[in-house]
Amino acid sequence: MRTLPTHCPFTGGPIIVTELYSPEGDITINGRFQVQSPFLALTPDQIEFVLTFIQCEGKFNRMQEELSLSYPTLRSRLKDIILALGLKEPPAAEEYETIQDRRSILDQIDQGHLSVSEALDAMRVEA
Repeated sequence: MRTLPTHCPFTGGPIIVTELYSPEGDITINGRFQVQSPFLALTPDQIEFVLTFIQCEGKFNRMQEELSLSYPTLRSRLKDIILALGLKEPPAAEEYETIQDRRSILDQIDQGHLSVSEALDAMRVEA
């Protein structure tokens, strides 16, 4: 089954559901239903992260084992989800560039392209 789109693919405007169907009762309900959930703003990867977070009871040490990611990468992804859900204001533009640069460095550590000492040196230069 396909996932419900959150925005019109042609105009980018909101989607309003006009029909609901119950296969068990073979009942169709017509109307105008607006689907509202902050979780619709999440990407499939972010939803998977949230499910893993819940499954691991919010314990990052278990998530590190489950997802094979470092603690800083897990924190970064959680912050992205918090922003996507609108639970916190996004950083200012100049802060955002620094955050993105640092996330890139953390990803390079996870992929084995940088050592921790090289990453620390790179972050000190940026600061």
